[in-house]
Amino acid sequence: MDMTDHSITDSAARDFIESHYGRQVGDVEYVGEGAWSRCFGFTDRGRSLVVRFGRHLDDFEKDRHASSHRSPLLPIPEVLEIGQAFEGFFAISTRACGQPLESLNTEAEWRDVLPSLFAALDSMRRADLSRNRGYGGWDARGNAGNISWREFMLAGGEDSPASRTHGW
Repeated sequence: MDMTDHSITDSAARDFIESHYGRQVGDVEYVGEGAWSRCFGFTDRGRSLVVRFGRHLDDFEKDRHASSHRSPLLPIPEVLEIGQAFEGFFAISTRACGQPLESLNTEAEWRDVLPSLFAALDSMRRADLSRNRGYGGWDARGNAGNISWREFMLAGGEDSPASRTHGW
């Protein structure tokens, strides 16, 4: 069940960005995709940015909330803008370059990345979540629907037809 719109090409992304900004941008390139969005990098007025296109507005709103917790040790890209595009949604964010953990193949690569990974995990552990409530999957405001961690864990085996991952 792939929800990514593969019809959005580099040129379609460029056309969208330039129409949206009302000016030319540079270096538009396909960056990658996941199950829910397709990502293109570009430069605008000296800034390295990305635009992601997807069908789920709440994904981008959750990214915006998560970016409010960014720090030097937790380099979450800042979500600059969210809107509608291509019968779905877009988010423009600052670009954070890196290497996906699943692509690390050697012990040396892992040794290089582990210090910053541990620092990021520690930063997440220290994040002030006092304004949030609940446990488990969270919404765009950072709140989750389960009243306890136990409730969340026990619900993990449910394959709700309302879930976008139903049947996976």
